[in-house]
Amino acid sequence: MAIITISRELGSMGNEIALILEQKLKYRLIDKETLTAELFQQGFTDMKKYDEKQPSLYNRFSSENYIYIHFLESALYNFAEKGRCIILGRGGQCFLGVLPGTMKIHVITPHKLRLQRIKARLSCDSLKAEKIMQTSDHERSKFHNFFFNIDWQDSSLYDLVINTQHLSPKKAVEIIIDALPAFDTKETSQESRHMLDNIRLGQEIITNIFEKKKIPARYLREEFRRRRSLPRRRFFEQAGH
Repeated sequence: MAIITISRELGSMGNEIALILEQKLKYRLIDKETLTAELFQQGFTDMKKYDEKQPSLYNRFSSENYIYIHFLESALYNFAEKGRCIILGRGGQCFLGVLPGTMKIHVITPHKLRLQRIKARLSCDSLKAEKIMQTSDHERSKFHNFFFNIDWQDSSLYDLVINTQHLSPKKAVEIIIDALPAFDTKETSQESRHMLDNIRLGQEIITNIFEKKKIPARYLREEFRRRRSLPRRRFFEQAGH
């Protein structure tokens, strides 16, 4: 039932690593396109406004922020319940990191090499590549800070930090696959399923309240955040009630 989350810097080759893992492990890759389609089916049609970025100043205090993060969370839990998936970005390490059996990976590379890769990929000059890179870093940083109150580049959030300065994507994948059995055990699978059952119940309750009771979304999100600050078992015990 192992789940892999991949957080990556632009130009670090994190996307390439995710694609090779998908092929090697036969896991399902959950990327931007997959989540956009899933959220659209659930009725959320404006993911582009929030995808790995902080909402605009105009939208920062909108209840739509909380509705978006709720439906994103629900979609990721739906995929996690099926197991054997790779979550690429979108705060996967924050949503699923508490689950036993989740392997959290962060892919980095030095600034100069990132710049070279972006220039080659986009056929642009250094000035434009630098601007693109800084914008990407800024938006991802603000996204994680706004929705999760974390520094996304804090290495303590991850089980494995991979620097692709000297490692090819294929070699990085070999390292990940070698480490994966430590996360994919019978015990972690059972505990994850138990937690996910409780989470799903909590998510269904919140969705029902959104749709029928019309309680402002921000109040429900604040309660959910409060529970997240509890020790793991207390949080999941409360989520089921």
